[in-house]
Amino acid sequence: MSKIIKPEGKSVIQAWKPILATAAWIVASFCSFLTFPIKISAQSDFDGTILACANVLVALVIGLLSLFATVRTKRFSRRFWLYLASIFAGLFVGAFAIFLFLRAIWTCQYTTDIRLVIGGKPTIDLANYLAQKSPNLVSSCTELLMDYAGDTERMFPISDLIQRFVTLSFVFFGVWIFLTIVVLAIGFGLTSKASSNNAPTKRRQ
Repeated sequence: MSKIIKPEGKSVIQAWKPILATAAWIVASFCSFLTFPIKISAQSDFDGTILACANVLVALVIGLLSLFATVRTKRFSRRFWLYLASIFAGLFVGAFAIFLFLRAIWTCQYTTDIRLVIGGKPTIDLANYLAQKSPNLVSSCTELLMDYAGDTERMFPISDLIQRFVTLSFVFFGVWIFLTIVVLAIGFGLTSKASSNNAPTKRRQ
């Protein structure tokens, strides 16, 4: 009678797949919430609501992707996961560069830990304040924020602030989603078969 030889460590690999998916989901959905030091205003808590909604969205997306990868991993070859990791690695780099660019032009340092969103056009209040200052005295955006105690809603239209904050939030969470997909693809690629065709079963005569 011929006996089927089971690949060594296969049960261990299968056990690691849900652990990898769960770890990636935790990193993407919770760590991202703790590393976004941007607010709309020092006096407003509306940005916290937006961040919570975006964080839930990231958790749902990564959770579904992790579940899909865990259930359907046998259908995809190692080459598929490599292509997927390469594509989303490029998207991650692009999204990260876009976030850094928008962060530089749409926010201003308020404290050592917090940056506040700034608008494109000043309000009448800010325009009058700037007109009263000496023409030879140019204040930086940080100094202006300090003068207004971080109340950016008095300095710029609230619609501009919300639009820019929402854009920054979703670009930032997009960065985390792309990075998590790269980690998932690499992890599942390492535990996948070399080709999409089923490898012949080894038998002992």
